[in-house]
Amino acid sequence: MALDQFIQFLPTEGIKIVLVLFLAFLIGLEREERKANDTHYSFGGVRTFPLIALIGYTISLLSGPQFLPEILGFLVVGGFMMLSYWHKVSSRQADEMPGVTSELSGLVTYLVGALVFHNYYWIATTLTVASLLLLELKDAEALQALGADGFAPGDDAEYDRIRQAMERNPEFFR
Repeated sequence: MALDQFIQFLPTEGIKIVLVLFLAFLIGLEREERKANDTHYSFGGVRTFPLIALIGYTISLLSGPQFLPEILGFLVVGGFMMLSYWHKVSSRQADEMPGVTSELSGLVTYLVGALVFHNYYWIATTLTVASLLLLELKDAEALQALGADGFAPGDDAEYDRIRQAMERNPEFFR
């Protein structure tokens, strides 16, 4: 009963802000986990992604019915993501090009904030969950072994490639 009274006490905008922070925190938490396992520069974490989502929410709030400020905000955030990626590329020592998923996640997080403001809660939640699932898919060898239907063709001996890839990467579908 106390939770119901607390929710009634909060204004609608307060509940929306809590939802924005929660969804963005989940994306930031996933990226933070990646940063802990990576020795190179990696963009964002549990503080940065909620801030980006709050920027999306706030710009949507302040722009009213106009979409131009939201689009300009998206472009500005995209510009910062490009700077982050440029820094990542220029500081990388290996020949391998770094991925761009963290920076794209920043843009998705901006959209989550804007979507929640416009009362598209399920779309924002679905976008967050889909992003989290895609961010967790990272073992290229195991993914290449899968067919279009999600299953590798063949018998148990051929499934050993997937099992071995999963053993080499303990975070695979964790």
